[in-house]
Amino acid sequence: MDNTKTLTPAPMIFSLAAGLAAYMAGGLTAGAAAFLLCTLAAGASDRFGRICGFIPAFAGVSAAVLLHGRFMAECAGCADDIAYLSAVKAHAAYIPVAGAEDSTFPLIVTLLLCGMLCAVYSAAGEKAAMILLSTGAAAYGYFTGRGTAVLCVIIALTAGAVCFGAREIRSLPLIGLTVLLTMPALLIDMPEIPKNSTVTASGGLPLYLAQSYEQPVLTKAQYARGSAIFTALQQHGFDPRFQTAYLLEAANSDIPTETVTAELAPANVCAGDIDENTLDGYAGSSFTVCRLLDRNIFTLLPKLREGDYLDCESLYREYVYSAYGSLTETQAQRAQSLCAIDGSLPLDRKLSAVKAGVNAHISNERERTRLTVELARSCGIAAREVRGIYFSSMPQSGTAELSDGERRSWAEVYIDGAGWVTFETKPEYESASPLLPEDTAGGESGVSTAFEDSFIYTYAQPRTAAEIRSEQTDVKPSPMWVFFPAGGIVLLFIAGRVRAVVRSSARHSRSSEKALRNAHRQGRLLVETMLGTKDLPPEKLSSQLSGELLERFNSSQRAYDRARFSKHGADEVSAETARKFFDEAVRSSKAQGVFKSLCRRARGLY
Repeated sequence: MDNTKTLTPAPMIFSLAAGLAAYMAGGLTAGAAAFLLCTLAAGASDRFGRICGFIPAFAGVSAAVLLHGRFMAECAGCADDIAYLSAVKAHAAYIPVAGAEDSTFPLIVTLLLCGMLCAVYSAAGEKAAMILLSTGAAAYGYFTGRGTAVLCVIIALTAGAVCFGAREIRSLPLIGLTVLLTMPALLIDMPEIPKNSTVTASGGLPLYLAQSYEQPVLTKAQYARGSAIFTALQQHGFDPRFQTAYLLEAANSDIPTETVTAELAPANVCAGDIDENTLDGYAGSSFTVCRLLDRNIFTLLPKLREGDYLDCESLYREYVYSAYGSLTETQAQRAQSLCAIDGSLPLDRKLSAVKAGVNAHISNERERTRLTVELARSCGIAAREVRGIYFSSMPQSGTAELSDGERRSWAEVYIDGAGWVTFETKPEYESASPLLPEDTAGGESGVSTAFEDSFIYTYAQPRTAAEIRSEQTDVKPSPMWVFFPAGGIVLLFIAGRVRAVVRSSARHSRSSEKALRNAHRQGRLLVETMLGTKDLPPEKLSSQLSGELLERFNSSQRAYDRARFSKHGADEVSAETARKFFDEAVRSSKAQGVFKSLCRRARGLY
């Protein structure tokens, strides 16, 4: 007898993809629940008929109707999560969805969505279901920017199943290879290189062009508070992108500004065309810039007086320190071990200590910027990393190509009352951004600047160590997830035992005709499972059998044909002949090995 075997991995592939999608949207528990539910439904729809695949959809709809209040709360929670993730991706304002605060784990939503997938699987097959699943996962990933790895796996599984099929064992290596080939895509980080263009600015002065800013690490509550702050600032006519202009106006300054044309945003922007859809983007390439702001910061601050500007600045400052003033525990320990800075020192001394600490330990520029930010935050100064293009000195002609600039990173620190200012620690760059005047650098003289008494201690109490935030890697999933696979196996085995009892009852029906028909069909199904074939004509199937099993099959087939086509029908003798064929098929199945026998028992074939 030919012992080759063909598997049908389609239900498992579909269930795995559904579980990955639910994990991406709802976390580990939702993913495990979806995997288990879809495995049971997909297996049932294959074994008991496609109608069983609609049971999860019916259960989900019923739960949504009967538990309407919780279902609406779950929907609000899901909508709130999507709104939050979409806002984070687009750097836009986030408005919490009403009712989301009362939401719980989206159990009913998960059941409903998985039920819909199971219904599509039962009605149109695994290819249609996986195409729908990957389309939904792609849309979710696009709008939220989340779950890239899971998204790649789902799309790869879909591509492999559609191209190579998912009904035979030989397709499994090809599907697995498709998944593996997508993995390198996760390691590719294509830099955002702006198209080459002309930059115009007055000659002789340095120019910083920001390509990307470090994105803040905020909880949902912090992001919601930040969005409310930006909304309030807009209502008061204060846009943080133009804080330099508000500062110059509030200080009644006559520091000159100039027009800079560039594809990237320069530092210290006073005016320009903004992108209304984001909180930090610009729509145009022409800016009004104060390039001399850094060296005049400490002459402007003492001129500030109470009023609208300081009110708005203090509100924006609240967001800044929550977004860029915290460290992880690892970063805080590193900063403390390299250079412990007293957070109660005046600002000039803290900045000088940061410079000294960075220059004493770091030479690599990217690491230098990262350490500058960490040390600044460790002593209570909000700081962020900026990556972009730097011109040490614009040509006297006032025109340069963007490609002529130096691609590098630098740090910006937030000076209370003044806003974001470039902060260089490397000696060769310090002259380009002299944040602290020479006589107030806090070195050996230890002289504190006058603005600290008149502004810092009046409008903002001196900050000490930065807030320590928990690292994302510290959040470990619950160990309960290990019980889901075991629970799934137990449920599958129980379902198989129930099916075996139902099949046995059908073989021993009081009606000889029903007993004959069921026993013969069940024995034939078991034989086809052992051979790895399906729907072969009787003569072709018998050609692959031998010995006692061949004799039993031929006898059962003759009795089955006689009952179907003769006037006499079936009797107890012909039913017993079919049952003997089934018993012989069971013995042959057990002879193929314990593992295969257990798998067929789990499926309820006997």
